[in-house]
Amino acid sequence: MIKNIGKCCKMVVFAAPIYVLLNLFILMAVSLAQVGSGYAMGVVTEAILESGGVFSREVWLPVLFFAVMITIGGNPENFKNMMVALYTNKARKIFSKIFMLRAFEEKQDSYYDSKYLDEYMFVRNNIESTTRVTATLFNKLAGVVITIFMTGFAIIRISPVILVFILLQAVLILIINNQIVKKKMVLNRKYVSAERKTEYYKDILSAKKHAKEIRILNLQDFFLKKWGKVFLDFSEAKYRFEIKAKLVAAVPSLVRQICLAGLTIYYLFLVSQKVMSVSDFVFVNAVMWIMVGNINSFVYLLGHDLQEDMLYVDRYLNFIGDYEEYLGRMRETDSCKEKAVPESEFEEMELRDIYYAYPNQENTALRGVNLKLHSGEIVCLLGYNGSGKSTLSKIMCGVLRDYKGEVILNGKDIKTLDQEQYYKYFGVGFQDFTRFSVSLYENVGVGCIEKLEEGREVEKALKKGNLTDLAAGLTNGEMTLLGKEYDAAGQELSGGQWQRIALARAYMGEPWLIVLDEPTASIDPMEELRLLQNFKEIIGNRAALLVSHRIGFARLADRIYLMQDGQILEEGSHEELIQKRGMYFDMFMTQKDLYEEAVV
Repeated sequence: MIKNIGKCCKMVVFAAPIYVLLNLFILMAVSLAQVGSGYAMGVVTEAILESGGVFSREVWLPVLFFAVMITIGGNPENFKNMMVALYTNKARKIFSKIFMLRAFEEKQDSYYDSKYLDEYMFVRNNIESTTRVTATLFNKLAGVVITIFMTGFAIIRISPVILVFILLQAVLILIINNQIVKKKMVLNRKYVSAERKTEYYKDILSAKKHAKEIRILNLQDFFLKKWGKVFLDFSEAKYRFEIKAKLVAAVPSLVRQICLAGLTIYYLFLVSQKVMSVSDFVFVNAVMWIMVGNINSFVYLLGHDLQEDMLYVDRYLNFIGDYEEYLGRMRETDSCKEKAVPESEFEEMELRDIYYAYPNQENTALRGVNLKLHSGEIVCLLGYNGSGKSTLSKIMCGVLRDYKGEVILNGKDIKTLDQEQYYKYFGVGFQDFTRFSVSLYENVGVGCIEKLEEGREVEKALKKGNLTDLAAGLTNGEMTLLGKEYDAAGQELSGGQWQRIALARAYMGEPWLIVLDEPTASIDPMEELRLLQNFKEIIGNRAALLVSHRIGFARLADRIYLMQDGQILEEGSHEELIQKRGMYFDMFMTQKDLYEEAVV
């Protein structure tokens, strides 16, 4: 835990070095003022008793000193909260940014693994709890440690017995809190999968994308019951635990209060016997309660807040791995970063004996697949749903990496190439493409983010995607915000219009290899052909991989690979496969009426 505390401190200091130093200075001033207020109260009491009721200089000077001390030390939360807001906000930004970078760099294969998803969702959903450690370390813990040292130094000069008593009861509370936190984290781990399931049902019941089916099919009660069953299971277990924990934690606190009250009475007795002065009594009593409060806070922080926070931090740090690498990358300015570009022009890609199985699944999605794609060539992966064609396209794009076999680009195994450089060969349009709630210009431009600011490149992509007329008809042209998720002024588009945006995004920046994985699957075949009618002219001498279950796509290709059950079943041109009268011929005969064509 100590090692990870050091890592957290380094990340926070990296995020807000000036605020951290200013915070420590304020904490020292507040702690000194708290001790000073106790001392001033003793001096004021003694002065008033000796003055005989006359408000002389010997009285008002201690009163003024007390007023200053109580002003600074009596209400420290305002100062502390202000500093927490400043450096915690910056720390949260760093923690969140590193998490997003790590999640982005994780291979796509992991997102099909439930164990990884559980860890990913736990860390993502608890970023707030993870960054809470910054306030625990640099505000709460640092503050009480400084105050304990100052009050301890004052008390030990008057009554070491108090210090011994306070430390003993502190150890008892620390042991109890430590056990409570450990059991709480065991409980959280036990139910993380159930919590993820409740979030899934919650999304189904509340997300816009599911609204039509939920209402039309009247599924709200069906999924509410599923949500309720899972939610009640873990929420009741956590509620019962919290009740028991609070009852156990209350016992040492009650004992402490009784003992402190006894000590106060004892010191009053010493005052009555002239063994202790009134000013010493007031001072030691005030400082005793200040120290007790801070030691109890220290014990609670160590045994509860810090332990709980660090359990979140441990999982966060385990998830992100080498945090220093990310901090180092953040020190680089944008001007220092080289933009990723393809290593060379695209010449040829070859897939050799590719096998792939998704995590935790017995069935193999791909089995011994071999495929070639040359510059200037259009290749089609054809097959029904579940045949493995989308899995194969993701391997070609470098998204899925845990395959067996070789993917060779220009004579080099892609596992030896820089990942970002490799991605830059591709323009992609997937069936489940993302509808970004940004402008039309940006929705297309992000297809090649390095050229987003080059208006001419974006205009070319808009034209290739047949979006010029659409842009002209929008309120603010190509700068019109799309979607109403975050802004009521956003413009909603039809499914077909979004399909064109997906194609334009794939064309953006004239990539060497365009991969279209059924981006037009939700529109009718004739509209699909209209969208792709100039496809060969658009790609020019570049290469393309078209993934589809429709014959219309296949007719655009120079070569066709027909897939079934994760294997290449047939290969050849349209004419060659028709003559074979195999599965491709059967698919063509089944679908030809959709395209109003006859067998050639």
